[in-house]
Amino acid sequence: MKYAFMLLSLVGCFFFTSCSKKGAAGPVPRNIKVSVTATAAFSVKLSAIKADETVNSAIDTKTVSSGSYEFTTGLVAGGVLYLEIQNAGAENTVSYTITNNGTVVKSASGTELGSFSKITTDYTVN
Repeated sequence: MKYAFMLLSLVGCFFFTSCSKKGAAGPVPRNIKVSVTATAAFSVKLSAIKADETVNSAIDTKTVSSGSYEFTTGLVAGGVLYLEIQNAGAENTVSYTITNNGTVVKSASGTELGSFSKITTDYTVN
């Protein structure tokens, strides 16, 4: 009886250690980069819903007098990035690019915005 108990304990120990998920890799974050250029003043709002959440969280808000804006963040597959570009006054020509690990996944160039109009777009990370 003593040997049967030891044998069952040994088998149970092997079972639990071999079936555990030690060292299992979690989701790999993707490098998401947003670039915006414009000919006049504009503001940018970035927000995201992370893969395991349901609430939209602000990532960055900037006002740019003219020129360009860049921001990089890490999101895992299933996350959603929201981009809003608001014109700050007079006519403006806007271009934007969203890249995922260096690959362009969404872009628009030469979009003309009237006074105080805006562009909104989103990207779901794959």
